[in-house]
Amino acid sequence: MRFVIYLLSGFYGIFCMWCNFATVEALIGENVRSAGESEFPFIVAIIKTIYENNMQRNYKCAGTLISRKDVLTSEHCLTSEYLARIHVLVGSSYLNRTVRHYPLWWTTYDQWAVYSFRDLEFPTNDIGILNLLEHVPDSLQPAHIAICTITSLYGAEVQVSGWGYIRNRESPNILQTATVTATKKEICELRASRIAGQNLVMDERTICSISNPYVLLTNGDSGGPLLHMNLIVGVNHGVSPLLSNDFNSEEILWH
Repeated sequence: MRFVIYLLSGFYGIFCMWCNFATVEALIGENVRSAGESEFPFIVAIIKTIYENNMQRNYKCAGTLISRKDVLTSEHCLTSEYLARIHVLVGSSYLNRTVRHYPLWWTTYDQWAVYSFRDLEFPTNDIGILNLLEHVPDSLQPAHIAICTITSLYGAEVQVSGWGYIRNRESPNILQTATVTATKKEICELRASRIAGQNLVMDERTICSISNPYVLLTNGDSGGPLLHMNLIVGVNHGVSPLLSNDFNSEEILWH
């Protein structure tokens, strides 16, 4: 477990604080499709339970099973949440065919570093691990984490997935997925800077991606895996730069 969290710290990167990233509210794009029911059995939905307008479910984030009890996700998906209000839907791309699991505990990379007496190399690390109360079935295989450098991914096709809100603010029942291209840091910086009208600089740990036709990540897609050949190479976060409107097909994805 310690090795897993330590390893994951290298996957997540951020823009400098003044870059103004956005986590928008729709996985949208011409390249988006519904996933097959068993296409990504290790991708899970993290649900925050609310009671409003006779509804008892509020989709929160995506996550990835990295063991039969551990879910990799983004820290901001868990921060300020009560364990009793969170459950995890496991086992299918179709939410109405999943099995509900409950968390035993969750922690963040920063917390782990403090408890392990490790210095934080970066001030912000948006990585979280959620531990389930019970093991998932043996038939459900967790995803594996790739050991690779960011530069080795440049030009590679990678996959993003999630149940994030669509344009009408509804959360789809079926996991949405799309193929995008991991892109060089310099290209992403130029594109984001052009859109923002100011110079933007990416953190060295950031994996950025673009797609033609366009694909945009969402708030609800945060925490899901960035996959290459079905191996985890990153954790999805959002789009950049932050704009006054809520949609620009030129925005880049970052992980």
